[in-house]
Amino acid sequence: MDATQRQIYERNVEDSQMSARAHQDEHKLVCSMNLASDKAGKAVFWTLCGMGVFAILSSTMSKTLLNPFATAPGTPNNWWSGFVGAASTIPGILLSLPASSLSDIYGRKKFLLASGFVFATAPFLYLFITVGWQLILARFYHGFATAIFVPVAEASMAESFPSQRGERISLFTSATYVGRSIAPFLGGYILFSTATTSVTINSIL
Repeated sequence: MDATQRQIYERNVEDSQMSARAHQDEHKLVCSMNLASDKAGKAVFWTLCGMGVFAILSSTMSKTLLNPFATAPGTPNNWWSGFVGAASTIPGILLSLPASSLSDIYGRKKFLLASGFVFATAPFLYLFITVGWQLILARFYHGFATAIFVPVAEASMAESFPSQRGERISLFTSATYVGRSIAPFLGGYILFSTATTSVTINSIL
């Protein structure tokens, strides 16, 4: 092998080594990005689960207090009371499918923020209710939160974890049932405690 052939051979070996190192660096970078993405995805998932617990907790707890609250403003104790209870379910019928479909176009984050805004503001409306029809409107508005949040959150999980869709959605559903199971006990305790406090104050006065 003459000097020229040796130089060509050494150059080819050097190029091969540089190419191999470049591929290794690229592989490390991809693995690092995938690991960071996986951590971020898990953080978002557990955040959504936490939101699901407290969102469904507040929504279900309001139903626990609904019957005594519905009669207080003077709502007739007939089919109107049932309509008050059903008012929050109507948005779920109307919006669950459109919310998920529109989130495919405009992004999940916007719809999750919108549902969070409804969850945060709806309870304050109950403070201003003086007649029965206002309670129906408040319940109807409150129903938009669950109607948007649950299907969009599940769509986000299916998108973020394509190979674990069933597992993630099941965990999220279980988290919401934790809030749903705690709500009646917590709502009943709050109702009993506030009623007892009210009776005690009235007896003192």
